[in-house]
Amino acid sequence: MNYIIGRQRRHLSPGDMLHKRTSNPNELISQCTYIAMGNGTRQGGVLSPLLFSIYIRDLLGAVTSSGVGCFIGDQCVNILAYADDFVLLAPSWHALQLLLNILHVQYSSVDLTCNVKKSVYMCFLPKNRHRIFSTTFPLFKVGNSDLQFVPQFKYLGHIITSNLSDNEDIQREIRSMFVRCNLLIRKFYNCSRLVKLKLFQSFCLYFYDIALWSFFHKSMLHKF
Repeated sequence: MNYIIGRQRRHLSPGDMLHKRTSNPNELISQCTYIAMGNGTRQGGVLSPLLFSIYIRDLLGAVTSSGVGCFIGDQCVNILAYADDFVLLAPSWHALQLLLNILHVQYSSVDLTCNVKKSVYMCFLPKNRHRIFSTTFPLFKVGNSDLQFVPQFKYLGHIITSNLSDNEDIQREIRSMFVRCNLLIRKFYNCSRLVKLKLFQSFCLYFYDIALWSFFHKSMLHKF
């Protein structure tokens, strides 16, 4: 019978197991030797999201407990986490750099690294122009690496722009729909009209982020 507890596998006979059942279970663990784990959680594994959330729980707690971030009423919101994608929210350059420093320290403590090539930052100007102190800022740093400034970014499939306009995301959805429709026509050209309509409804008319559109030009919707 095989016993593995995140360590080296050891073969035990049924007689050994019967004896161990009446012994201290810590003795069984003490006889195992530690091995180095070179891989993370399995991609697509059932337990992977749970194990990863437990692994980064202290990291998220350190950021949220800092009290630095944007306030919605009395609630401080400074980090959004979806799997391994993080979004930091801060009202100023200094505040965001402070959160980045906290995140970098916590990353190092759990042996994680930040992919600076995929990490960017954006600046959202307030509606009241009198509250704008400056439009130019030093580059943000994660450790010794600089982050890139971008006017827009695609997060979880939705394009977010610095002026909070949804026009770019509507155009992305229109282009995506054209691609799906052309693919349907080419692949299922010989199918009946009823089959094509069913496929069109199933694969071309799904807009899971359309509920987020709130600030756009009416002319954009007329292109559908």
